Amino acid sequence: MDEVEIDLNNVSKRDLMGVYKDVKQERDKLKSTMIQCQDRASRHISELKNQIAMEQQAKRDLVVKVNKEIEDNVEIIEILKENKEQQAAMLTDKARVDQELRELQAQFQKLQSSIESKLQQQVQQAREMINS
Repeated sequence: MDEVEIDLNNVSKRDLMGVYKDVKQERDKLKSTMIQCQDRASRHISELKNQIAMEQQAKRDLVVKVNKEIEDNVEIIEILKENKEQQAAMLTDKARVDQELRELQAQFQKLQSSIESKLQQQVQQAREMINS
Protein backbone atom coordinates (compact mmCIF):
# COMPACT_ATOMS: atom_id res chain seq x y z
CA MET A 1 0.00 0.00 0.00
CA ASP A 2 2.81 2.38 0.76
CA GLU A 3 4.23 1.97 -2.74
CA VAL A 4 0.88 2.79 -4.27
CA GLU A 5 0.59 5.91 -2.19
CA ILE A 6 4.08 6.88 -3.12
CA ASP A 7 3.34 6.32 -6.78
CA LEU A 8 0.11 8.33 -6.50
CA ASN A 9 1.90 11.13 -4.77
CA ASN A 10 4.48 11.20 -7.51
CA VAL A 11 1.82 11.26 -10.26
CA SER A 12 0.72 14.61 -11.57
CA LYS A 13 -2.90 15.66 -11.92
CA ARG A 14 -2.51 15.65 -15.67
CA ASP A 15 -1.32 12.02 -15.62
CA LEU A 16 -4.20 11.10 -13.33
CA MET A 17 -6.65 12.81 -15.65
CA GLY A 18 -5.19 10.92 -18.63
CA VAL A 19 -5.44 7.62 -16.80
CA TYR A 20 -8.99 8.51 -15.71
CA LYS A 21 -9.97 9.31 -19.31
CA ASP A 22 -8.39 6.06 -20.54
CA VAL A 23 -10.22 4.08 -17.88
CA LYS A 24 -13.46 5.90 -18.70
CA GLN A 25 -13.00 5.25 -22.44
CA GLU A 26 -12.25 1.59 -21.75
CA ARG A 27 -15.34 1.39 -19.52
CA ASP A 28 -17.45 3.01 -22.24
CA LYS A 29 -16.07 0.57 -24.83
CA LEU A 30 -16.81 -2.36 -22.55
CA LYS A 31 -20.26 -0.99 -21.85
CA SER A 32 -20.92 -0.56 -25.59
CA THR A 33 -19.61 -4.07 -26.30
CA MET A 34 -21.77 -5.47 -23.51
CA ILE A 35 -24.85 -3.67 -24.88
CA GLN A 36 -24.11 -4.98 -28.39
CA CYS A 37 -23.71 -8.52 -27.02
CA GLN A 38 -26.96 -8.19 -25.07
CA ASP A 39 -28.74 -6.88 -28.18
CA ARG A 40 -27.39 -9.76 -30.28
CA ALA A 41 -28.36 -12.25 -27.57
CA SER A 42 -31.85 -10.71 -27.35
CA ARG A 43 -32.25 -10.89 -31.14
CA HIS A 44 -31.00 -14.46 -31.13
CA ILE A 45 -33.40 -15.37 -28.33
CA SER A 46 -36.26 -13.75 -30.25
CA GLU A 47 -35.28 -15.63 -33.41
CA LEU A 48 -35.13 -18.89 -31.46
CA LYS A 49 -38.54 -18.19 -29.90
CA ASN A 50 -39.97 -17.51 -33.36
CA GLN A 51 -38.36 -20.66 -34.72
CA ILE A 52 -39.77 -22.69 -31.82
CA ALA A 53 -43.23 -21.18 -32.37
CA MET A 54 -43.05 -21.98 -36.10
CA GLU A 55 -41.85 -25.53 -35.43
CA GLN A 56 -44.62 -26.05 -32.88
CA GLN A 57 -47.19 -24.79 -35.38
CA ALA A 58 -45.71 -27.04 -38.06
CA LYS A 59 -45.89 -29.95 -35.63
CA ARG A 60 -49.55 -29.18 -34.83
CA ASP A 61 -50.31 -28.94 -38.56
CA LEU A 62 -48.53 -32.23 -39.16
CA VAL A 63 -50.44 -33.91 -36.32
CA VAL A 64 -53.72 -32.66 -37.81
CA LYS A 65 -52.68 -33.90 -41.26
CA VAL A 66 -51.58 -37.30 -39.95
CA ASN A 67 -54.79 -37.67 -37.92
CA LYS A 68 -56.82 -36.84 -41.04
CA GLU A 69 -54.88 -39.41 -43.05
CA ILE A 70 -55.45 -41.98 -40.31
CA GLU A 71 -59.18 -41.23 -40.35
CA ASP A 72 -59.21 -41.54 -44.14
CA ASN A 73 -57.33 -44.83 -43.98
CA VAL A 74 -59.72 -46.16 -41.32
CA GLU A 75 -62.64 -45.25 -43.59
CA ILE A 76 -60.95 -46.99 -46.52
CA ILE A 77 -60.33 -50.07 -44.36
CA GLU A 78 -63.99 -50.11 -43.33
CA ILE A 79 -65.09 -49.80 -46.95
CA LEU A 80 -62.71 -52.59 -47.96
CA LYS A 81 -64.04 -54.79 -45.15
CA GLU A 82 -67.60 -54.14 -46.33
CA ASN A 83 -66.57 -54.88 -49.92
CA LYS A 84 -64.87 -58.07 -48.79
CA GLU A 85 -68.02 -59.12 -46.95
CA GLN A 86 -70.13 -58.26 -49.97
CA GLN A 87 -67.81 -60.20 -52.24
CA ALA A 88 -67.92 -63.16 -49.87
CA ALA A 89 -71.72 -62.97 -49.89
CA MET A 90 -71.69 -62.67 -53.68
CA LEU A 91 -69.40 -65.68 -53.95
CA THR A 92 -71.75 -67.61 -51.68
CA ASP A 93 -74.68 -66.43 -53.78
CA LYS A 94 -72.80 -67.34 -56.96
CA ALA A 95 -72.07 -70.81 -55.60
CA ARG A 96 -75.77 -71.19 -54.69
CA VAL A 97 -76.85 -69.89 -58.11
CA ASP A 98 -74.37 -72.22 -59.82
CA GLN A 99 -75.76 -75.14 -57.85
CA GLU A 100 -79.34 -74.16 -58.73
CA LEU A 101 -78.30 -73.76 -62.37
CA ARG A 102 -76.78 -77.25 -62.41
CA GLU A 103 -79.97 -78.62 -60.84
CA LEU A 104 -82.13 -76.79 -63.40
CA GLN A 105 -79.90 -78.02 -66.23
CA ALA A 106 -80.27 -81.55 -64.93
CA GLN A 107 -84.06 -81.13 -64.74
CA PHE A 108 -84.04 -79.64 -68.25
CA GLN A 109 -82.04 -82.61 -69.53
CA LYS A 110 -84.55 -85.01 -67.94
CA LEU A 111 -87.51 -83.09 -69.37
CA GLN A 112 -85.87 -82.90 -72.78
CA SER A 113 -85.17 -86.63 -72.71
CA SER A 114 -88.70 -87.29 -71.58
CA ILE A 115 -90.18 -85.08 -74.32
CA GLU A 116 -87.93 -86.65 -76.97
CA SER A 117 -88.94 -90.07 -75.76
CA LYS A 118 -92.65 -89.17 -75.88
CA LEU A 119 -92.23 -87.60 -79.32
CA GLN A 120 -90.55 -90.72 -80.62
CA GLN A 121 -93.39 -92.81 -79.21
CA GLN A 122 -95.98 -90.53 -80.83
CA VAL A 123 -94.09 -90.59 -84.13
CA GLN A 124 -93.91 -94.38 -83.88
CA GLN A 125 -97.63 -94.58 -83.12
CA ALA A 126 -98.43 -92.22 -86.00
CA ARG A 127 -96.40 -94.37 -88.42
CA GLU A 128 -98.08 -97.48 -87.17
CA MET A 129 -101.49 -95.87 -87.73
CA ILE A 130 -100.45 -94.76 -91.21
CA ASN A 131 -99.08 -98.17 -92.11
CA SER A 132 -102.05 -100.07 -90.77
